[in-house]
Amino acid sequence: MRTQRALNSNNNNKNDMADEDDAQKGADEIIEEVVNMEQWKDKRANKLDLDDFLALLAEFNKRGVHFA
Repeated sequence: MRTQRALNSNNNNKNDMADEDDAQKGADEIIEEVVNMEQWKDKRANKLDLDDFLALLAEFNKRGVHFA
């Protein structure tokens, strides 16, 4: 999936530039973590209303995944 490859590449670049010693999560791991949260577990993208969609984006944003 091209989007997932782009997210992994961007995440790797961000981690390379960070001066943090602790291990960083990969983009795949972050995606799984967010979509498996209780509030998103049983929802589908085409069924989200605007508030749900913005809350989902905010969860990704908290974890350093940004969509432009």
